[in-house]
Amino acid sequence: MERLNLLLGFLLLYSVVLQLEPVVQGLHIYRTFSPSPEVVLNHLSVDNQTGKVYIGAVDNLYQLNRQLDEEKTVSTGPRLDSVNCPGPDEEGDTTCPDRVDTSNVNKVLTIDLQRSQLITCGSVYHGICEVRNLRDISQISVTYTPGSSKYVATNSPSRTTVGFVAPGPQPHEETALYVGSTYGEHHVIRQSVPAVSVRSLQSSEIFEIMNGGEAKFFVNPEDMRPQYLISYIHGFHSKNHVYFATFQLEGVPQPGDLPPPYWSKLIRLCVGDINFYSYMEIPLKCIGQNGTNYNLLQSMYVSKPGQKLAQSMGLQEDDEMLFGVFSASKTPSGMEALESSALCIYPLSEVNEEFSKVQEACYTQEGGEGGQRVAEPLAFARGSRCTNFASDIMRLYPCGDSFTPTKFGGTEPLTHTAVAEFPVTGVTSVAASTVNGYTAAFLGTTNGQLIKVLVWSGVAADPYEEIEVVLGSRVQQDMQFDAMDSQNLYVMTENKVSMVKVAECGQYTSCDDCHGAGDPYCGWCTLENRCTQKQECNGHNEGNRWLSVDVDKCIEIMKIDPPNLPREGPRTSLTLEVARLPDGGQNYDCSFRLGSETFISHARFDNNGKLVCDNTPPPAQIPPIPVGRDHVTVDLWVRVRETYRDIVKKGFDFFDCNALKSCNPCVTSAYNCNWCVSDNKCTHNTADNCQAGSTTVGHGQSGSCPLIRQRLSEELIPVGLPKAINMSTSNVPDYADDFRCSLNINDVYVTAEATFKNGIITCSPTEYTYPQDVQEMAITLGASWRGNNIIDNPLGVTVTLYKCSSQRTDCSLCVTANPRYSCGWCEDTCTVHEVCQNRRRTWELLDCPAPIITDFIPKSGPVNGGTSVTITGINMGQRFEDIRGGVTVAGQACVPTEEEYSVSNRIVCTTGQAPTTTSGPVVVQVGGDSNKRGLSSDIFYYRNPTVLGFSPVVGPQSGGTRVQIMGELFDTGGEITARIGRQGDNMWADCIVDSSSRTNVSVECTTSSIPTTGLYTVQVLFDGHSRDAPGKFNYTDDPTIVEVSPLKSFSSGGRQLTIKGTNLRIVQNAAVRASTSGENRKKRQATERTEQCSIESDSTMKCPSPDMGQAVGDVDLTFQLDNVQISLANLPGCQDSPDRCRFAYVEDPEYFPFEEKPKLHTGGILAIEGRNLDQASFQDDVTVTIGMEICNVTSLDDDTLTCEPPENQPPGLDSEGRKSKEVLPKVEVKVGNLRFEIGELQYQIPPAGLPIWAIILIAAAGGCLVLIIIVLLFVMRSKKKEANRRYEKIMVQMDTLESNVRNECKKAFAELQTDMTDLTSDLSGHGIPFLDYRTYMMRVLFPGQDMHPVLKETNVRESRRVQWEQGMNQFSALLNNKHFLLTFIRIMEESRESFSSRDKVNVASLLTVALHGKMEYYTDILKTLLLQMIEKSVERNPKLMLRRTESVVDKMLTNWLSISLYPFLKETAGQPLFMLYKAIKYQVEKGPVDAILGFARYSITEDRLLREQVDHEVLTLNVVSLPGGPSSNMPFTVKALSCDTITQVKDKILDMAYKNIPYSKRLHADECELEWRHGRAGQLILRDSDVTSEVNHRWKKLNTLEHYKVPDSCSVALLRKPEQQMKLDRTFENLGVNQSLSSSSLAPLMQGDPEEGCRYFHLQVEDSWVNDNFSNHRNHKAKARDELERSNSVKRDSRFLKEQRAIPEIYLTRLLATKGTLQKFVDDAFSAILCTSPVPPSIKYFFDLLDSEAKKHGIDDPETLHIWKTNSVPLRFWVNVLKNPEFVFDIFKLGIVDACLSVIAQTFIDSCSAAEHKLGKDSPSNKLLYAREIPQYRQKVQTYYREVQQMTAVSDQEMITLLVEETKDHTHEFNMLAAVNELYDYAIKYQEQLLDALEEDTTCQRMQLAHKLENISANMEGETDV
Repeated sequence: MERLNLLLGFLLLYSVVLQLEPVVQGLHIYRTFSPSPEVVLNHLSVDNQTGKVYIGAVDNLYQLNRQLDEEKTVSTGPRLDSVNCPGPDEEGDTTCPDRVDTSNVNKVLTIDLQRSQLITCGSVYHGICEVRNLRDISQISVTYTPGSSKYVATNSPSRTTVGFVAPGPQPHEETALYVGSTYGEHHVIRQSVPAVSVRSLQSSEIFEIMNGGEAKFFVNPEDMRPQYLISYIHGFHSKNHVYFATFQLEGVPQPGDLPPPYWSKLIRLCVGDINFYSYMEIPLKCIGQNGTNYNLLQSMYVSKPGQKLAQSMGLQEDDEMLFGVFSASKTPSGMEALESSALCIYPLSEVNEEFSKVQEACYTQEGGEGGQRVAEPLAFARGSRCTNFASDIMRLYPCGDSFTPTKFGGTEPLTHTAVAEFPVTGVTSVAASTVNGYTAAFLGTTNGQLIKVLVWSGVAADPYEEIEVVLGSRVQQDMQFDAMDSQNLYVMTENKVSMVKVAECGQYTSCDDCHGAGDPYCGWCTLENRCTQKQECNGHNEGNRWLSVDVDKCIEIMKIDPPNLPREGPRTSLTLEVARLPDGGQNYDCSFRLGSETFISHARFDNNGKLVCDNTPPPAQIPPIPVGRDHVTVDLWVRVRETYRDIVKKGFDFFDCNALKSCNPCVTSAYNCNWCVSDNKCTHNTADNCQAGSTTVGHGQSGSCPLIRQRLSEELIPVGLPKAINMSTSNVPDYADDFRCSLNINDVYVTAEATFKNGIITCSPTEYTYPQDVQEMAITLGASWRGNNIIDNPLGVTVTLYKCSSQRTDCSLCVTANPRYSCGWCEDTCTVHEVCQNRRRTWELLDCPAPIITDFIPKSGPVNGGTSVTITGINMGQRFEDIRGGVTVAGQACVPTEEEYSVSNRIVCTTGQAPTTTSGPVVVQVGGDSNKRGLSSDIFYYRNPTVLGFSPVVGPQSGGTRVQIMGELFDTGGEITARIGRQGDNMWADCIVDSSSRTNVSVECTTSSIPTTGLYTVQVLFDGHSRDAPGKFNYTDDPTIVEVSPLKSFSSGGRQLTIKGTNLRIVQNAAVRASTSGENRKKRQATERTEQCSIESDSTMKCPSPDMGQAVGDVDLTFQLDNVQISLANLPGCQDSPDRCRFAYVEDPEYFPFEEKPKLHTGGILAIEGRNLDQASFQDDVTVTIGMEICNVTSLDDDTLTCEPPENQPPGLDSEGRKSKEVLPKVEVKVGNLRFEIGELQYQIPPAGLPIWAIILIAAAGGCLVLIIIVLLFVMRSKKKEANRRYEKIMVQMDTLESNVRNECKKAFAELQTDMTDLTSDLSGHGIPFLDYRTYMMRVLFPGQDMHPVLKETNVRESRRVQWEQGMNQFSALLNNKHFLLTFIRIMEESRESFSSRDKVNVASLLTVALHGKMEYYTDILKTLLLQMIEKSVERNPKLMLRRTESVVDKMLTNWLSISLYPFLKETAGQPLFMLYKAIKYQVEKGPVDAILGFARYSITEDRLLREQVDHEVLTLNVVSLPGGPSSNMPFTVKALSCDTITQVKDKILDMAYKNIPYSKRLHADECELEWRHGRAGQLILRDSDVTSEVNHRWKKLNTLEHYKVPDSCSVALLRKPEQQMKLDRTFENLGVNQSLSSSSLAPLMQGDPEEGCRYFHLQVEDSWVNDNFSNHRNHKAKARDELERSNSVKRDSRFLKEQRAIPEIYLTRLLATKGTLQKFVDDAFSAILCTSPVPPSIKYFFDLLDSEAKKHGIDDPETLHIWKTNSVPLRFWVNVLKNPEFVFDIFKLGIVDACLSVIAQTFIDSCSAAEHKLGKDSPSNKLLYAREIPQYRQKVQTYYREVQQMTAVSDQEMITLLVEETKDHTHEFNMLAAVNELYDYAIKYQEQLLDALEEDTTCQRMQLAHKLENISANMEGETDV
């Protein structure tokens, strides 16, 4: 019965476990670091020794590794501060009450390598600085200390400070901090802060101004400092000087004058000049090509020039160059820069020459000679006057002295022309590097782009690439290269740091693209036919192997001889002249691409070095020639024979002259074709294909072809009239006859018989025509003889056909046609005279019939006249004079307009005024002839329209109101207009009429703006004549908007915005428009969308947010209220607080469909999952429908929506939208414009009642059964009484059991509904503490050996060190000999008895370390050993290969995979693996965990399942103190369980406090005490065991929070244990006495003899101990009396334990609950491992090797190959990583977590297995647990193997390059000689066998390897102290 209920529990829970979709993560081009969006990044600095990256931001500091993974985060703000308060706020200081929370903007972030410290200064506390540990920035060595002398940086968030570390005063052994700081806020406190200063870095005088406070420079006098602001941009040190780059005013502002303009300046100071005697300034000027002055320096970078730049400027390559980016200022005296920038470069040697020139002028020439002032004192600094010392003063005092002039500067700027200009782009940062002799500059822009520039010379540069880093986000000034790899550049925008590759050569697919890109990093690797960096190209130093950007052209086939071949002709060889063909002894082939086939011909070099292809494709292989062409072109490639790689191509033509059908195309073709005149064919071989003696025309002799010279007859030929055509010809043979003419009219040849005489062809008269309705058409002439002998017409001789009737439909149009056509009117049509005669009709050339009026508009007009009437008809005059005075309308004269008159068919005239309303026809009289008079059939009416009223009567002053005006006869006249105003002051505003709204009784118009509000008259004008409307229109105040909420929407729009304002009721048309912000429009098309709004009241309006497609970020939001336009940014208060008026778009929410189809609903709330759900949505914004009924939304968070469905299942909808009981209702979510179909929902409905006949049948059967039972009971009553009682008792127990199962399953199901939400949100912010490469490899190579010899200096006596190192280097050289190493490994493995498996693993790991710097050789050895292993396994059982570590190569393969997959782990697979570990740890610790046994309530392994029902509560603890840990978030809360031991609570507190910190760097539980602070009662130290511990029958229970009665929401503190206490704990631990139990010391407490004292337990006691001791008691009843007491105690223990037991099997449902919670993370981990985008190159490389060897050995069984791949990578590497995440991450793994990971690892193993595993009821629970998923995973593994097989192969060179790239930076981290020494010990151990083997091998003999080993052994004798 128990098994039955257990099975029921499993089935029930399986039916409700959620199956979660794996999260798919996108690929990223760059490595990035991005803190929260609201954090603004200020400064970036890179440690040149470790490569670590440091970021200074507003209120935060970040420490990152090279890959931008976060290592440390420190909060630096906000701080209580005010510019009115001096220094930091000391505790209890109330003298300055102005302090408020103030953001701390990072101003200085610089590295002091000498002291391994990071110096940071912020804007708070007047720029006081801190010193932090460079390895761990959370460790502060100098914190904020009061004192005005330590105010360093500016306290203004918007002003600049530059700080850098350089040598200090003589003798320069100590460094100092050089600072340039812009004047800050609060003039009194800031008066003591200098502009430039030198500050001490000695700990005793940290940040004090050196030289007793005199090493400083001020702007003087004091009152000038707020006006004369110096912006410090950059600072650096070079040789004997330090420099500051700035921009500042050109002069001192004078009262009443305009401020002077800004210019850029460079400040120089001698290193260590703490008296500032050498302080000088010179201006820098950057001028554009057109004279633009880029006066504001934005950024500067110091770098050495490349070889080519140095040569062009006459510099040495070790000289330094200043790269500066400048912008033009918006106004001459303004500091704001335009979006217009330039790059200028200055050699530092030239800069120093300019400084020397200025210094010499001021020292020796009183500022200059001949009245030309070169130097002068700085007016803003009270500089001293220049002197006229002797000339040797410069040599004697190069850095000045107390008597020399000080604080002076140059008057003339050092001017350079910009090398590159960007007229519409703002450049904010610059970095530069050299590569391949070139100089490349990298420029960051204001809109988040990176511009790459190739600098050719001092005046020329080419921008060659632009890439988007973060579009629309300003690139900050600090941009630096990766200290360990200059291929990477760190680019920092306002919210993100990106690692950008300096070049992506692979994006260029052709040589032209590669060179055309102009990228100095890239060149064309000719033999590999790809664009690469130089070092990536094999043999790049050999001629033409790698073509750099300065090579004029690519590899190119310059000439082919012969250049083409006839398709059907004889085959011949081709000679190719190839420019820049690579050297190096390669062999080449010629490859012809013939459609789907390829023809290969071996090539050779002739004596001239040209390439000769001996063969060409046969005709049968050449593709057919397309119709209408005479040739086919194929690609001729030059191929490298050894690599089968095509490297260069040229088109090659195979031609066929027979495709040309006339002489002229034949002889003018591009090929050697000739024309056989008599045979009428084209051929390349006249000798074989033309009749002997016949006339031929040679190639290029087109003048000898038969051709038409000219037309001799008329050019114009009328259609319908037969005409003869004559043409002259030449070269027509005398024997030609049977001539024909042909005219191609619309691709139809019209032929006519012709005669030929004296070279003239006469075509017989023929009637020609054409269908188009055009006046004329040019037709090309053609002629032939004998049918198909064509006479060419190369000159294009034509005749022109024409039609008189085309577009001339009446007499007037006909007779006015061009006289050259001779057209006239033939009664009813227009034609020539001859045609009309043939028809026997009258032809008229002058006189036409009377006019006919067909229509006129309008049909009425006002009696005032002025109506423009358009009259259409026919024969209405042949010229304007004919009708000038002949038009009347309703008897009134109508004056025609000449400009609008069209001959015959159109007249426009203006009516005159009528005396009264009248009507009549329109009359047109031509030429004053009463016989030529036309009357209209329609009547024109003169009317008098009236205006009766209008609506609405009020509108905004700015207009836009649509007014409907009512009246009578509004359809009168042509034009109707309206206006609103006053006649008296002639103030009128147009009301724009909507002509489509015009009817007989109304018209609508839209008001325009008017200068003032008030009451105005409405007028309607009919053809310019006005009519006033009764009443007045009220122009009132415009509507306003004061508030908009919410200020966020999702991209697809539709979110309801509520707008508050005034006068909204008067608005008719309200709309909201969103457009991308101005800064985002610069590089991409702006997005703009509009939505209509609805007015709800005079003060409220609702608008849906517009749909912006995929756009995210800030937008410009504008409201259009009729003609009033209001921008969100201009609302009241927005100027002071712009953040309150920013409208932002975020990514669309996404609601996931139900996984169950249909979804079963069992009652309660309905949960719908998704992502980004509440970023821009409230509950009220979301509508959920089930069928046609509403599901009321009850909650909404980031990834879950819950709603309350209707009680009864709503009816479904069929396909036509009708209600239907057969269709389930669909769940839909609507949010804004988005609509999501979630799936069908089915309520779990109780089964319907049984039919009546079944009830009757059951009742009858039941009655019979009851009678039988009564009889049986009556018969057996006496015998069954006891049995009945027992049966009733069992039934009660079963009911209880089933109730427990139901309760447990319901609880598990409820937990599943919330687990994923809690888990995902809690894990999303955690960092990933990857192990560094060295630690990672040591755990792979030598697990558990933290102090292995390869990690430390080898202990050798100094007297023997040289000899030892020499011997080890010699043995290392032997190991690098492939023959020796393979023999060495073989000899060791043959010694099976002495060479154990442990030795094999050790040797493989030692070899990995010894050869770590030579991965190419290591890979070669590994490959050779693998091939040997494969050969052996094929001979035995191939399926067993690599199954276990049986040889050295097995472990070598594991190590090789670990090295090559390390980047993949960090970049791709690491995150989901870490998330899996964290998810397991989270879920396990969510419930009770037995601290002794490691059993847990939540587990996926039955062996570690806590089978006790433990009642507990979740407690929230407020942690108020933590020793030595992060304090930024104090206090914080931690959730713990009331059943947790004290150590478990401490661990949870430490996990929360150190959640982003690696385990090895954090405080541990056994180092601290937990103190409960409970108000007036004081403090209490809590421990796992003390005198209050509960003891029950010799079992002692560990103390828990419940034991101490710790309440919810109490305060606790962690205190560091005193050192004496820790020593005492260790002493007790050694003695076996428990004091304070740590997590690592709890498990052993169950061991030992129970007679010796109490045993500890936590939640349950191990069953095995109880059962063993209890059974032992029963088997020894006869023992002595002194044993009786002990046995009774055991019985009591047993009873005590059994009283605590529940039926354990019902809690196995916890396995499924936990499995369901973790399923998403398991799926993610497996998906990452089996990801094919990207696939690690090493896996592709290794799998290809296995595929190749299987094919080579004839293994066609796919299962065998599957097993090989599975045994090699998944089981050898990934299973180890899955089970042991501590090999990859810096974490501590609990035993229960390890057990759960083992289950997942076993699931992965089963998934990779090729065989199906049959499962039954007796199968282990961990196998049954994932039984349903394993087939899916197995399919995924098979797909992975298949997709990897189909990918592009990885070459040996590519693989080696990747391995070398990965290991090159880590080789120095291991003591390779120590590894060699250990291997040498093995060599000595097997020396005798090894020497014999080396002597037997002929190759080894030739190399004398045995002799070399003996020499090493002899030299190393006696070296035993290593």
